[in-house]
Parts: sequence; structure tokens; C-alpha cells
Amino acid sequence: MPEMDGLELMLELTSNFLHVKVIAMAGGLEGEASLHVAKLLGVRHTFHKPFEMDKLLSAVRDALAAHPAQS
Repeated sequence: MPEMDGLELMLELTSNFLHVKVIAMAGGLEGEASLHVAKLLGVRHTFHKPFEMDKLLSAVRDALAAHPAQS
């Protein structure tokens, strides 16, 4: 992404849209650290590449089924 990296995007999403459901994926050596930070930013599920498609589909189903907390 030319204007921001993935963590910056996640911060924007989770800050501006309180009920957003984000699933993060990362690869390479720095991926584990990025995924840890993503969890701290409120990301629901994280995956290190390569990942199993059935686990990703399960995470998507979980995110779609979850309802935001009532205030």
C-alpha cells in the first residue's frame, strides 16, 4: 500500500470504526511481531502466511456472525 502500511490501516480502522471486524495476515520474519501488534489494535483473528484456507473461512464466519456489544 503506497500511503500506509498494514498496521497503520488497522489502527485507522479500529480507531474510526469501533465495531469493525478485522482479520490480519502477515508473512516473513517480521510477520509475528506485526500480528502481535495487530491483536493489540483489536484485530479479531490473525494468520501467518502460509495459512490453511479452512481456518481463514472459519475466522470469516466467526467475524460475520459476531454482533457488536450493545451500549
